[in-house]
Amino acid sequence: MKKMVSAVAISAVIVAPVFAQDNINPFADEKSGFYLGFGLGAADLGGAYEKSIDNTFDDFRRRGGVTGEIEAEYTERTGVGNIFGGYRINRYLAVEADYLRLGHTYADYKKSGIVFSEVENEISGYGLKAIGIYPINNQFELKASAGLLKWEVKEEIENRGFAKKKSTEKGSSLRVGLGANYNITDHFTVGLNWERINGIGDKKSDFGENDIDTYTASLQYNF
Repeated sequence: MKKMVSAVAISAVIVAPVFAQDNINPFADEKSGFYLGFGLGAADLGGAYEKSIDNTFDDFRRRGGVTGEIEAEYTERTGVGNIFGGYRINRYLAVEADYLRLGHTYADYKKSGIVFSEVENEISGYGLKAIGIYPINNQFELKASAGLLKWEVKEEIENRGFAKKKSTEKGSSLRVGLGANYNITDHFTVGLNWERINGIGDKKSDFGENDIDTYTASLQYNF
């Protein structure tokens, strides 16, 4: 993550003056330029773990490890943070790269109130997107985005009486979003953003394959 942030920052600082001086962008206007920012918020995991719970229970029963009624407690929502950098081509269009990380998620399987199996996941990804912007006035803008996210889901399972099992799933997913920006000054912008990322994870894992919704508030610096 640090390498990506550094690369985006260095690129923005070095390349921005070149664009401005040589007018490489034929669509440039008063809004054109590089920007950097970060966002914080929450993520709805879209039913993660639910689809795999019955299969997990059946597996334990087949092995004779657990019988009777089993309870499950699992993460439905978690925190999310992202760091992003991009180039605004003009008032109406921008391109952006970002790094996204969700908080740790988990599922605990219980028998008579005692946990006999624990699942923990780490979810992160980086990607690109195009952003369409509709200015309402000089301060307020609406926006819509579409792109791809290359994600990684790490899973660790600890079953009582068995060794820990670790696995990593990787893939790419479509992402779409809506949001709004408010320009506090020429250099500082705050935003509210919703984004849906389709099909993160693997159906064979305990986390499952899920559509994840993120809701973030952002702050960006415009060069």
